[in-house]
Amino acid sequence: IEPCVGMDDCSGDDEACRVTFNPQDFLSLRQAPCPVLGTPTGTLPSNAQQSKELGAPFLYGPEQASFLLGEHPQGDHQVVFNYLTRLGYVVLSGSKYGMDYVAYEGDPARYHGFVLVKVLGGDRGIRPMDLALWTRVGASVQKKVMLATCSGGEVQLRELTRAEHTEGEE
Repeated sequence: IEPCVGMDDCSGDDEACRVTFNPQDFLSLRQAPCPVLGTPTGTLPSNAQQSKELGAPFLYGPEQASFLLGEHPQGDHQVVFNYLTRLGYVVLSGSKYGMDYVAYEGDPARYHGFVLVKVLGGDRGIRPMDLALWTRVGASVQKKVMLATCSGGEVQLRELTRAEHTEGEE
């Protein structure tokens, strides 16, 4: 897969600016030891059956593209993405849940996401309202919530769990 560059300069009719979808590239990424899957972006108009046979064309985010190109991780999000991918999880965007990532134990076509990941960067504090929000989102979609931090390239994951209230406690 070659990254697209200079798409802003395209007039639309320029042959060099056309984006192509190679099914073999897609399948090899899906079957790799550290699989990388993109976000579905719809069906190519030139091949309407494509979605039925191979799935829709996919968009690879900056973390995924950097991982595929073998670049040195830049920033906490990239470090966490690489860490989870190298552990064998399939990692996709968690923006649908207001999180950074969703990790799957296998191909998302066969497995449900099992953990939502929020990357906490720098010395930024965590508001209690955010903790409550993330916990409730995880509970409502029946997924674990993990908070990821990076220090010196080392990733630490902490599970965010809901406190159980017992009778007699205030």
